Amino acid sequence: MLLRCVYLLGKIKLSRPGRPLGMTQSQFGKEVIGWGSRPQGALDRLKQINPTSVGTMKQQGLTKEMATEWRDFYSNEFARNSNNQTAANRVVLMNKILDNF
Repeated sequence: MLLRCVYLLGKIKLSRPGRPLGMTQSQFGKEVIGWGSRPQGALDRLKQINPTSVGTMKQQGLTKEMATEWRDFYSNEFARNSNNQTAANRVVLMNKILDNF
């Protein structure tokens, strides 16, 4: 049953997760997370993640719940399309952010 649920989850496009109040998705990605564009953007940002950078993200409104939802969103996007390397790299980035929360 669990495997079927995971399989189905990867076939359904999830709604975009929440962002800090009043912030567009573009602002959130650029100004809070800093994940850049294309697959390399998340990898470049990954090198800069530490407790201090995550503290700044928290001050900008990022919550642990929000970070988890974005990680799960991109995990699902990668499950839907295994060629989406940007989504895969953003999962790794969000995991590192959560590890430093």
